[in-house]
Amino acid sequence: MTPAVPPAEPEGHPQSGPDAAAKRRYLTVKELAAATGLSVSTLRRLQRKGRLPFFQPGGPGTRIVYPPDAIEQAADLDPGPRPSLPRDPTSSPRGGGPRRGPRPKWLGGAS
Repeated sequence: MTPAVPPAEPEGHPQSGPDAAAKRRYLTVKELAAATGLSVSTLRRLQRKGRLPFFQPGGPGTRIVYPPDAIEQAADLDPGPRPSLPRDPTSSPRGGGPRRGPRPKWLGGAS
């Protein structure tokens, strides 16, 4: 009796051939989120800003996959820490000066 031979997989299948481990496996956004602990929306935001490498094997409008080391590559692309915004609620978003606009009537007095 001859041993059973498993059916041959298609040539382009990523799991076929003896060097299947050498071929690159890409992750979906859900798989990458589970592996990194980041949310799907955070990963999509990083992708949209150009900070996360991705690949669309079927061209624009098709599924998006990420290399397994996408987060490490994104860390290499990161320019460094960003300056923090002022946390003082009285400061203006445009600078440290007073807020503009008319004085509310309930405060009384003229400005």
